[in-house]
Amino acid sequence: MDEVVHKLELRGQQPTPFADQVEAQPSLIENVTLHNYQLEGLKWLLRKHEQELNPILGDEMGLGKTLQVISFIATLITADRDHKKDKGGRYLVVAPLSVLPNWMEQFEQFAPSISTVIYIGPSKDREVTQKAIATSPLDQPLVVVTSYEMLLFDHEFFHKTVWELMIMDEGHRLKNPKGQLHGIVATKLRSKHMVILTGTPIQNDLQELFALLSILNPIVFNDQTLFETTFRDYFSAKAQRLDTDQHAKSKRLKSAE
Repeated sequence: MDEVVHKLELRGQQPTPFADQVEAQPSLIENVTLHNYQLEGLKWLLRKHEQELNPILGDEMGLGKTLQVISFIATLITADRDHKKDKGGRYLVVAPLSVLPNWMEQFEQFAPSISTVIYIGPSKDREVTQKAIATSPLDQPLVVVTSYEMLLFDHEFFHKTVWELMIMDEGHRLKNPKGQLHGIVATKLRSKHMVILTGTPIQNDLQELFALLSILNPIVFNDQTLFETTFRDYFSAKAQRLDTDQHAKSKRLKSAE
């Protein structure tokens, strides 16, 4: 275990020449200017990609995680074209049904040149979409946007593709390590790289965090008991400090009244 963790740490220290040279948003992004913090988020995602690490993007709600991810995909596509690889690639975005329209709208508005298809609806509609995905040119990139429910229904179809990148939006949906959804994402899907998006990677306990990490890096995070034993004291102490700070702040506010 220690040896594996050490290798993971070394990988996280590897140089990232491509990410380090990114100074502006990708050319495929239109009609918007990334904020500096969004550009930094993009570069961070690129670093993790170069280091072959699967990360959690844990920005709070409202900071533009969706736009950062679209920019991330656009940068990967642009890099392939610049190096004349033109390998195409399939990118999978999985999100709650309620936010799928937002994903499609942002792709259409900010990255209109990237082919994007939504995968939802009754069985007959999905069969049509499956054929469209299967017959799309392999040398052209394609983004498939779907819901967690569709992933449960049609995981055998999604298993057929080795995805260049999988995005799991509102990844707290995967926090139950014994749930069917967690099992499908962890064992039934194939991808070269994965990113989980969630503003609350730790909501209740360490079991939830372990559930996410075991999907992202299963070789390292394969022992829940060891993980909780290792980090329980650290997080308990941190939570206690936060409670103490909050209590002190409340006392100061009352004193000022």
